[in-house]
Amino acid sequence: MVSTTPTAPTSTWPPQVLPAINVPEGKRWIAISDRIKARADRKSDLEGQAVPVTSAATESARHELVKAESTIVNQQAILSRLIDALAAEEQEIARVERRLAAIKEDIKHNQDSRTLRNLGSRKNSDLNRGSCPVCHQSVADSLIPLAPHQAVMSLDQNIEFLQEQSRTFHGVLEQSKRVASARHLQVHAARNEISKLREHVQHLRETLVSDGRSPSLAAVYERVELERDLKQDMRFNDSFVQATGKFAQLSEEWKSIQIEFENLPSDDLSPDDHQKLKLWGISIQSQLRDYGFRSLSTTELELSPHTYRPEIEGFELQTTISASDLIRTIWAYQNGMLEVAREAPTNHPGMLLFDEPRQQSTRDVSFVQLLKRVSQAANFNQQVILFTSEEKFRLNSHLANLRHDLQQIDGRVLQKLR
Repeated sequence: MVSTTPTAPTSTWPPQVLPAINVPEGKRWIAISDRIKARADRKSDLEGQAVPVTSAATESARHELVKAESTIVNQQAILSRLIDALAAEEQEIARVERRLAAIKEDIKHNQDSRTLRNLGSRKNSDLNRGSCPVCHQSVADSLIPLAPHQAVMSLDQNIEFLQEQSRTFHGVLEQSKRVASARHLQVHAARNEISKLREHVQHLRETLVSDGRSPSLAAVYERVELERDLKQDMRFNDSFVQATGKFAQLSEEWKSIQIEFENLPSDDLSPDDHQKLKLWGISIQSQLRDYGFRSLSTTELELSPHTYRPEIEGFELQTTISASDLIRTIWAYQNGMLEVAREAPTNHPGMLLFDEPRQQSTRDVSFVQLLKRVSQAANFNQQVILFTSEEKFRLNSHLANLRHDLQQIDGRVLQKLR
């Protein structure tokens, strides 16, 4: 089990208490580094001794056999208690999960009741105010008598209380799961230990009945198993050290990310962007006044800093204005971008194209004002192209005294090749 690892990214490394792997040993936990040291010391001791022959190890094998069998009994008792504790912890998890499910259902019922109340199921009724609509006596919203000055919690208070209970029980559930997970590891380790002890007992018994001139099987197996277990622990520890060794670099990266995050502007738009948005809004308001916009007061209109669309009190204009004023708004919106590009650096190409701008029977005065407004583009090295089916006589009168280039097209614009 890995302990003291940070639960969230950290910008300081190493911490005061370094992460470590803990392994179960009976009922307690020890660091894997301590077990590696103990096994390495034992291996060093065994390597300094010759493998005893069976005849020389008979007496010690008997004593060791008795000790191993006694240890097995003790380990089985410990395992039994660990299994009982694990079963109790799993029951506790199930109990907390049932409690959480009940709380979730209570929250939903209270939220449904609040929704019905807000929708007006008993809105402004005498019963909702605690009075009987027939006899006008007081009606308490409780099934049991209440003490004087004691009030029943409202739906909102009930929901808040239940949500707080839910958060508390979620914390209890997470802690119970961590305890049960650690207990699983202890049970698994105890079973492995008992299995190894039984193998050791078997080797000791084989030693006692084998040829006295042959090497002690128990001593040989002990050396082999010790070497295997030591290598396994060292492999796990090396992998863990290698993984935690990357935390220093990750910590530095997280620190730089936090610094960059703190340096981000509090607003999505820069001061220059706000200035451009302001110029755009001023241009739109000015044009709408020239075009005869009447659905609303143009002073109430503003551009949304999120959608860049004209709004009135947070609502888009399309839902609150007439069709002809909508066309005027489109003129002002499109030409406004072109006019902003004259005062501030933008990515506007400097060209604007209108196709039949006179829609929804907009008045002549509006169309004339549009022509006057866009005719100023040539002064700023910009171009505005309009396609219109306006009568030639009226169009010529509209364009009088305006800087323009009129290209008349006889017949249809798109013609079939002959």
